[in-house]
Amino acid sequence: MEYEKKLMTIGEFCEYVGIGKTKARELISNPCCKYVVRIGRRVYVHKELFDEEDSIEIQRNELAEQFKCVPSQINYVI
Repeated sequence: MEYEKKLMTIGEFCEYVGIGKTKARELISNPCCKYVVRIGRRVYVHKELFDEEDSIEIQRNELAEQFKCVPSQINYVI
């Protein structure tokens, strides 16, 4: 029987989403965040609740860093 983890650590969350720890901490620090679980001083991300979330906010300059280009080369597509 295979067990799938429901709670991800910050490191696992970063790998899952493909973002850095700074951006991850910025996302989970939002008080409206419904997918964050705090157990004592530890912070986890509930995978199922995160997957149900409609959107993630990322700025153009952060996306440009990922692709090693300048922000003006990034176009938004809706």
